[in-house]
Amino acid sequence: MEYAHYVVWGVQFTLAGVFLAALAGKLRDGRARAGFVSAVTTIAAVPRGWAGAVGTAVMGVEAAVVVTVLVPATRVIGLILAAGTLTVFAAALGRALASGRRSSCACFGARSSPLAWRHVVRNVLLAGAAAAAAGHAALAPPVPPQALGVLTAALAATPVVILIVSLDDLWELITG
Repeated sequence: MEYAHYVVWGVQFTLAGVFLAALAGKLRDGRARAGFVSAVTTIAAVPRGWAGAVGTAVMGVEAAVVVTVLVPATRVIGLILAAGTLTVFAAALGRALASGRRSSCACFGARSSPLAWRHVVRNVLLAGAAAAAAGHAALAPPVPPQALGVLTAALAATPVVILIVSLDDLWELITG
């Protein structure tokens, strides 16, 4: 497909935006970081003594995804890293829900809602998009990007990022 590489760019921008929003939300203030560390303890069943280190590692991976998915030379690595990270997130959330551990989803910082299956579905869908984009980026012949096409992909990704980041607010609005 002639324009499939711009769809890949759109996925790259979407993932960068989502991971950047997640990282910024956690780094916004001490309360947001503490909420995330607490969620790590509950959701991933990490001992309290390790929660800070695990939380810092997660934020490091989120930062790495933001950078690597946007750099053309590392985008395949970044997309694979994003797919793997989102798969781990989905598995941890699913395990917590299945075992009855209740926590808030502090995915985007202090503003959080109760952990729900929609968070697992969100991460699975994003992981699938990242994996598909990685496959295309790795296997398709390279095409020099046109500035207008890349700009269009970035603009198209913006409302998608907003919808993903606002998932809990939208859910609350719809379900009352």
